[in-house]
Amino acid sequence: MARGDGFTLLEIMAALAVVAILIALAIPVFRETLLNTRRDEALAGLTRSLHLARSESLRSGRATVVCSLDATGRCVPRDIDWSHGWQVFVKQDDDDTTRLADSDRLLLEQRSSDGSLLSTNRHTYVYRPFNRRSTNGSFIFCDPRGARSARAVIVSHTGRPRVSDRDSNGKPLTCPEVAP
Repeated sequence: MARGDGFTLLEIMAALAVVAILIALAIPVFRETLLNTRRDEALAGLTRSLHLARSESLRSGRATVVCSLDATGRCVPRDIDWSHGWQVFVKQDDDDTTRLADSDRLLLEQRSSDGSLLSTNRHTYVYRPFNRRSTNGSFIFCDPRGARSARAVIVSHTGRPRVSDRDSNGKPLTCPEVAP
């Protein structure tokens, strides 16, 4: 019996088995790459926002505030969970409030909803002009992978942010449980 130009069932099954094995090996790598990309984008956005606040404070001569957003998109100066995003705005008056007022100038609003956790040890970050001390503190970014992939954004008293895989004291970062 002569063999035709097609494939036998056995050859197709072997090819499908090889493809299935390759996909099974590739999925964790793709997931890890996706989570790394999301983390790096979030950290870059936060760092850019902090740099923007610092430079705008020096340029305008006014206090510039970075505060967290709640689920409805309102600035919440008493919250240390920044997972919903943040706002950057310039205070146009000299009051002490860190809420966005009608007279304030909104520079940036960054929203987030990817399920990662971004928390900080400060309620708001206020950048003040003319060599006056700004708010210092640390942000911790956690995702479903936990502490092994956590990163910190550490803000110095001059307002300069830096990214690290350790806290400001050089200790390993800790994360609460984050849903996958």
